[in-house]
Amino acid sequence: MLDPLAHVDSAEYDGRSNLIRSVSVSPYGGANAVSQYAWTGPYDLIASVTPPVGPVTTFGHDGAGNRIWQQNRNECESQRDLRLLGHEA
Repeated sequence: MLDPLAHVDSAEYDGRSNLIRSVSVSPYGGANAVSQYAWTGPYDLIASVTPPVGPVTTFGHDGAGNRIWQQNRNECESQRDLRLLGHEA
């Protein structure tokens, strides 16, 4: 796929149609920019996101599938924190 800035992008999906890997091919003339995604549970909830640069973000969910926290190397946000920031938890 060619994005609006003429970068070539590709995506890989698991057997349940969840995005597991996205690649921007040499977006600025260097290495490919690869992001990876992991899913969990019967509801295909996001478990982690690994961006091309920066820390991995992991997510926690309650028994009903609601996201209750997210964390990376630098910070942790609880459900209360997410609501205060105006995000759905």
